[in-house]
Amino acid sequence: MMYLNRISILILPCLLSLNLMAQSNENFIPNVFSKSPSAASFTKYGDYPANLSSGLPDISIPLYTVESGGLQVPISLSYHASGVKVEQAATWVGLGWSLSSGGSISRTVFGLPDDDASGGYFRYYRKPISINVTQWSDLQYLYGTAVNRSNDDRPDIYNYNIPGYNGKFFFNGMNGTPLTGYKIEMIPWSPLLIKNTAVRPDLDTAKFAVLDDHGNSYILGNTYREASHTTSTSSRPSQDATTSWMLERMVISKQTRYY
Repeated sequence: MMYLNRISILILPCLLSLNLMAQSNENFIPNVFSKSPSAASFTKYGDYPANLSSGLPDISIPLYTVESGGLQVPISLSYHASGVKVEQAATWVGLGWSLSSGGSISRTVFGLPDDDASGGYFRYYRKPISINVTQWSDLQYLYGTAVNRSNDDRPDIYNYNIPGYNGKFFFNGMNGTPLTGYKIEMIPWSPLLIKNTAVRPDLDTAKFAVLDDHGNSYILGNTYREASHTTSTSSRPSQDATTSWMLERMVISKQTRYY
C-alpha cells in the first residue's frame, strides 16, 4: 500500500504540470510584427555584413550622390546575396533589392514591443536581483512574464542604416531605469551614439537621434514611422506596433540643417 502511495505522489505533480502546459500553451505563441518589405530589406545588411570575411559580394548600382557642405548621401540600388526566403515580399524596386536613399531604424519585436504601455520592456522589465519570490506581487509578476506573457522581459533588436553605417542595437534593462531610459548596446560595437529622445521612454513611442564620430547628427522617426498590425488570438487582442523609423533630418557638425 505504501508503495502505491509513493507512485501516486510522484505521478500527481507530473499530471498537474501537463495540464498547466496544455492550458497555457497558446500563451507561448509569439506575436509577429512584420516589417514593410523595404524596411526588412535593410536589416540583412546588419544580419549579414557584406565583406570579404562573410564571402558575400557587394552588389550595388550607384545612382546619385547628394552633396551639401561636408555631407554626402549616396543613393544606390543594392542586392544582398544572402538568399531569398520562401514567400518573401518584394520591395518596390524588386525582390531582394533595396533602395538606399537616406536611412532608417527598424526593429524585430520579441514578445511585446519595447514601448508598449501595457506591458512593454521599457516599463515593466525588472532586474532579477529586485525580485523577491516570497512577495505575492513579485510572484504575480513572474506569472505574468513566464505564463501569460503580459509582461515583457525580452528586448527588441533594432537595425540601423544611415549614411556610412549599419548594424544592430538593443536596450539593456540591466543598465538604467524606466524613467531615464536603458543603455543602448551596439552589435557589433560602433562609434555611433544613439539615443531614444521620447519624453517618457517608458510610456511614449520611441524616437531616435544618432550622432556619428564626425559630429554629424541624424533625426529619425519624429514624424515619419511605419507600423505593423498583428491578428488577434484567444489569449491576445490584435495590436499595432511601430517597426520602422525613417530618417527625417541630418545636421552636419557645422550646425547646418538638411531636410
